[in-house]
Amino acid sequence: MDLLNECRAKLNKERLVAPPLLFDYVRYTRILTPFEIEMIGSAMAWTIENDEIHAQYVKILIEQELYKMFINKCPNLKQLHLPEIPIWYFPGANICFDKLQRLDCYHDVPSRSYFELAQVCRNLKRLIIRKFDPQNFGLASLIQNQHALQHIELTSDDIDIQHIGDALSSQADYLFHVYFHGKLCIPADSLATLVNLRSLKLNLVEEVKDRKSFESVYFPYLEVFDVDDFFTPFSVYTNLISKASNLTRIHWGTLTRATVKELKDYIQVISRCQNLTFVTLWYHDSILDLLDQMFLNCSRLEGIRFVTDTVVWAEKLFDLLANKAPRSLKVLNLGGGEYYDSDYADWEFTTEVLDNFLQTWKLMKRKPLSIYINPESEISYNCIRIIDKYIEEGVLKTYKYVDFFDEMECIRESWDAGINYRYN
Repeated sequence: MDLLNECRAKLNKERLVAPPLLFDYVRYTRILTPFEIEMIGSAMAWTIENDEIHAQYVKILIEQELYKMFINKCPNLKQLHLPEIPIWYFPGANICFDKLQRLDCYHDVPSRSYFELAQVCRNLKRLIIRKFDPQNFGLASLIQNQHALQHIELTSDDIDIQHIGDALSSQADYLFHVYFHGKLCIPADSLATLVNLRSLKLNLVEEVKDRKSFESVYFPYLEVFDVDDFFTPFSVYTNLISKASNLTRIHWGTLTRATVKELKDYIQVISRCQNLTFVTLWYHDSILDLLDQMFLNCSRLEGIRFVTDTVVWAEKLFDLLANKAPRSLKVLNLGGGEYYDSDYADWEFTTEVLDNFLQTWKLMKRKPLSIYINPESEISYNCIRIIDKYIEEGVLKTYKYVDFFDEMECIRESWDAGINYRYN
């Protein structure tokens, strides 16, 4: 405490300490992240001159005292980014952690620490684990001890971790949202037990190993399926989607190239998903007839992302969209080939083609359209003038050179984590 008193004295001398607050704001904190704590610790350690080791010691001590204050005075804390300091030992931790609904772990937490957390933290709804050792049985214990875990995100460099799979299976009645980053860290048979899933997100850096078991997984209530996977064959995911007719969103970031046959099979499968509001498609002129049928079946479609790794002449697609797309459609993303190791990928259209497309869209009295196009595609000055004209008329809502959905996912996830995007 002498160090803390020394810091307070120096801050008072510099007039950097405000008078006590009239209202106990700390008590009403709902989200606690390391960013603010570390900033305060760094600012106070700045008062220690010419001794970096001592300053770092003071910084850690101050951060520890700040966490003690929040843990002891915040009985209704809902979201916590777990620091490396073992805060579950602090006074009031049993009350604070009992009310916690979301826990984010961005560093490698030892197994023992997770075992200790499992004793005081049992009402989590959401658990985010960005790094863990495959032998971390404490993490499995933390998962198993939750009363009704609904959402989990796991980042791992390993596959088929049986005790993690068993832990997730123990939460199958309540688990609605599962995200895997890096590798599919649980066995396919464990994944198959999660029959109540509403959303599944896979961001994988290698091919799914047990493809046969993976394809046989059945999620009757699945609504959202997001995939970033450049390695697993396209047909594997088509087979999985074929058993999930309640899907409302199918988003691919990166995906393996699809043959024309695979693409046609995929469109026939997703055409049975009558609740679809957003879908990603490889584009090829040969699929236009199937797209026509898909538009009839998927009448709630609001957004489409087309991707290509070649040069596409867009006239036929524009004509089909203007005349046959569901009236609910309001977002069009023309994605490029920068993800697909292609030297050149582009969406091409003349001024006349663009004008005809937007004029037909206007005559059909459709919803204002937002177009997001691959940054590699370039359009003429005359096309830009046409775009400006239709924006003024309210036919177009916006037209931008971005890979819209990939970038928006990053923004959405940063907001969802309770972090202001401008700091990322």
